[in-house]
Amino acid sequence: MKNRVKTILIPLVSVSLLCAATASYANSGGCDYRGAGKGGYEQKFRTNGSPDSGMKVERMARELDLSDAQQNQIKTIIDASSQKREALQQEMQNTREALQEAMTSDDATTVRALADQKGDLMADLIVLRSSDRSQIKAVLTPEQQKDFSDMKGHRSRRR
Repeated sequence: MKNRVKTILIPLVSVSLLCAATASYANSGGCDYRGAGKGGYEQKFRTNGSPDSGMKVERMARELDLSDAQQNQIKTIIDASSQKREALQQEMQNTREALQEAMTSDDATTVRALADQKGDLMADLIVLRSSDRSQIKAVLTPEQQKDFSDMKGHRSRRR
């Protein structure tokens, strides 16, 4: 009798815990980069939704041994695109929220339109990031360019 209770009770408790964990994960925002606090990362490491250019330039200066002139040029490049990046990120956030809301309805047309819009915004952000990288690379010496490319590779391997 004890074995029978164990064979029924253990799987039942396991499934219940799995369901509770899944529901908790879904309610917390899942794998959304913002996490459960919806903005905790941004509040701690970002200013107005964009990376702090000073912090970014300091890291690059340290790892690439940048001259003061190079640091100033790179900071100018980053600052020049920050407003556009912030606007795109805000629009992405608004679209993401609208898409979440639309997915609860049965309106496939709206969901498709919002998904397309989100894809376009993501493409715009990728193109902006690529443009920034190209402009930054133009400021660097050939040796620094190689190290800059290695920095990107190292960062993607950590993820």
